[in-house]
Amino acid sequence: MTGSISLDERINERLEAGETILNVIRALERADSPVESAADLRWIIIGMEEPSDVPDENAINGAIKLLSHSSLGVVERVEDGYQTVTNYENAVELLQSLDSIIQSVNE
Repeated sequence: MTGSISLDERINERLEAGETILNVIRALERADSPVESAADLRWIIIGMEEPSDVPDENAINGAIKLLSHSSLGVVERVEDGYQTVTNYENAVELLQSLDSIIQSVNE
């Protein structure tokens, strides 16, 4: 089928999205102060991961929006940028309740 996405591609996209979300949480937790932008957060992730595994700014922005959504509240916007509201383990636990894909990425 032309133009359709295979099941393997969909699974890979979800795994990459899960990895991005986890990297954003880890990076925010590592930051010693609020992080102003996705670009700044990307530099922290570059220090944590192989350069080929670092998501682009759009993916990081999407993760920040998801994590700061009022129904999750893992990340909050403060005057100087974004910061985590909880620790990494609690954030992962909350995300696991949304979708088991996080658990498979975390393993």
